Amino acid sequence: MIEHKRFALLFPGQGAQKKGMGEKLYEMSPYARKVFDDADAICRRLNLGFDVTEVCFRDPKNQLTGDNADTAVIQPTLLTYCVATYTHLNKTGMSQPDILLGQSAGKYSALVASDSWDLEQGLEYVSKRGVVMKEAKDDLKAAAVLVVGLEYQRIQEELKRLQTAWGIPDSGIFFELTGVNTRLQSMIAGPRDRLQDVIKALKAEGARMVQEYKEAPPSHWRKLEPAQNQLNSSRLRYRKPRIKLLDDLTTTVMDRVEQLEISVNTHLIGPQLWIASMHYLRDEGFERAVEIGPGNLLQNIAQREYPGLKVHTTDSWENIEATHSFLTAET
Repeated sequence: MIEHKRFALLFPGQGAQKKGMGEKLYEMSPYARKVFDDADAICRRLNLGFDVTEVCFRDPKNQLTGDNADTAVIQPTLLTYCVATYTHLNKTGMSQPDILLGQSAGKYSALVASDSWDLEQGLEYVSKRGVVMKEAKDDLKAAAVLVVGLEYQRIQEELKRLQTAWGIPDSGIFFELTGVNTRLQSMIAGPRDRLQDVIKALKAEGARMVQEYKEAPPSHWRKLEPAQNQLNSSRLRYRKPRIKLLDDLTTTVMDRVEQLEISVNTHLIGPQLWIASMHYLRDEGFERAVEIGPGNLLQNIAQREYPGLKVHTTDSWENIEATHSFLTAET
């Protein structure tokens, strides 16, 4: 076992996926290969309609990105890549991380890595999560929107002003803040028929970019309560986590099954506050983290919100292999 300094693992949500993810990892690591092969077998057993390896490596139906992106496929494939990467590192000498942080759908990768969930439950749950999210998007005629360049407090104020001006009651369907990545990068969700008016208003307030995120349905929105209730009907099995997790909605440090159950059972309807997760790492004095995913999404966020945190990525086989050196290097 290689001795490492205190560090966190960061698991990204949707948006980190890309065609070709994990192909070299599959070729080079027997530990990762087993995870991918197990995931394929699970997908066939659950009749999910796709093989993880085929989608990750070749994406023949363009389900990972673009207009044909399918969150019910993206979430299981991304979870598999993250778990395979973590398993390889764990089996090749990485010491136990001090805490796991999952951003949005990354929470479920972290649950599997913590040994609270097994791979099959993780894949089955996130596949169902993707399905109910797509159905809710259609039922609500809703849009998820990325807002860049405007403080999240001002976004909330402007949305509230518009809601009042247009006479929409709190019980009605309107745009709400659903995620805060950095002080100047947020997500909102709301009805598509008001989208252009909201885009115009937020740009008038100073937003640099207000753009519909077409590759994913809305999440972390209180109007998704019926979808959350569908998920809560799942018969989930939990074990005490081997590694602590940080909740991305409340920044609660979770090390008990009851905490995990509450977090999962409310995850789709509460705003995701990744900015607070970064502030937790800053306040606790963390200086190193590893992003367990196929991109550098969380590394980029950390550079903006907590520059003192060095984040190593695992988006290639070369970077995966360099992880041990990163964790043992002198500051």
